[in-house]
Amino acid sequence: MPREKTAEDITLLGKKNVHYHYDYCPEILETFENRHKENDYWVKFNCPEFTALCPITGQPDYATIYISYVPDERMVESKSLKLYLVSFRNHGDFHEDVVNVIMKDLVKLMNPKYIEVWGKFLPRGGISIDPWANYGRPGTKYEKLAEQHGRDGQGGQPMSGAKRQKRIALVNDITGFGRCSVAVELPLISALKVQACALPTAILSCHTGFPTHYIDDYTDRMRPYMEDWQQNGVQFDGIATGFLGSAEQIAIVQDFIRTFKQPGTRV
Repeated sequence: MPREKTAEDITLLGKKNVHYHYDYCPEILETFENRHKENDYWVKFNCPEFTALCPITGQPDYATIYISYVPDERMVESKSLKLYLVSFRNHGDFHEDVVNVIMKDLVKLMNPKYIEVWGKFLPRGGISIDPWANYGRPGTKYEKLAEQHGRDGQGGQPMSGAKRQKRIALVNDITGFGRCSVAVELPLISALKVQACALPTAILSCHTGFPTHYIDDYTDRMRPYMEDWQQNGVQFDGIATGFLGSAEQIAIVQDFIRTFKQPGTRV
């Protein structure tokens, strides 16, 4: 069902003869209510016609600005964002300043859970500059997400531009003999060029279909194992579990998912 436009929400969308500002004007930004606050999800803007001026020479700079964020209570309205970006047209600022100013204005406006802004500027004088900045709400898992993305580089990718290899956590037992559990998962997932990271629940000499088997229960070692991953800022694109041997292991895995699940993590 469409909702009514109210003065509390937005005033620019649908309005004719809108006045364009050509010098920096953050006051033009508007927000509306996030109707899906219970979900963590990404909103991405691709802005390929951004222009600003060099603060020294006055020459024009051209860029594509990429904005990605995880909203909380409020979301930026796209027409006001367009007018805001247009307002940089006669504004003089270095590339790095532009990206940080945009990010900080949007943080102040929306108070998002997480946001990143990437400016891909066209070259001048044989050099192109691609500044990238991000922010995660302090004291939350989004602060850790920002730190991890900062280590990996723009958008969770290395600064070289090569894509980071996807990573999946395998919470399962390791069997020495027999085609099951991590012994099977590791080669299959690796063949898909995904990094498989095992969190053992137990180590078995062979699977339980054999007449006898030796088992070393890892329940009491699972929490220190995952705490070390957390301290090292490890992140996962997916989390998979196999057979769990007790209610205690189930509780540990539930804590693991709450700790490591980020926006976009498949479980």
